[in-house]
Amino acid sequence: MPAMRHVASGRAALAAEAVGEGQPVAFHHSNAGDRREWHGPMGRLGAAHRAVAYDRRGFGATRAEREDHPAVADLLAVLDAVTDGTPAVLVGCSMGGKIALDAALRHPARVRGLVLIAPSVERRGSARAGLPARDRGAGRGHAMGRSWIHARAFSAQSGSYPAAAK
Repeated sequence: MPAMRHVASGRAALAAEAVGEGQPVAFHHSNAGDRREWHGPMGRLGAAHRAVAYDRRGFGATRAEREDHPAVADLLAVLDAVTDGTPAVLVGCSMGGKIALDAALRHPARVRGLVLIAPSVERRGSARAGLPARDRGAGRGHAMGRSWIHARAFSAQSGSYPAAAK
C-alpha cells in the first residue's frame, strides 16, 4: 500500500492512504477497524481508480483533539486533499456507511454513488427527518424509510426517484 499521509481537518490530522488514478472510490471503515480493513479492495481498484481510505477520529493512526467536528467534514477534507474534485463513489461499512450516506444527502454533487455494507442508519436521525410523512409513520417500519433514503441518495444527481421509492 502507499505511504500514509496526514490530512488536516479541524484540530485533527487524519491518517489517509490513496492509490491509483481515475474515478475516486473512498472507503469508510466500521467501528471495529481502521483504514487497513480496505487494503485488499484498494489494491484491486487502484489499477483503474483513485482508491482512498482514512482513519476516522479515534481510530488507527489519526491524531485528534476533542472537538465538535462533523464526520462528513473529515470525509470531505480527505477527498479534497487526495482527489481532483471529481465526485466519488463512497463505500462504507456500519458507521462508515452512515457517514457515506450523510455525505450523499448533504453534498450530492460530491457523490457519484454509494456502496453501503450494513450501514448504521438512525431511526430518528437527521436524514430520516427529510422523509415524506407516509414513510415516517410507525406502520411503515424502519426498513421502508431506509429504502427511501438509499433511493434518494443514489438518484440525487439525476433529480429523479426510482418508482419503488415514490
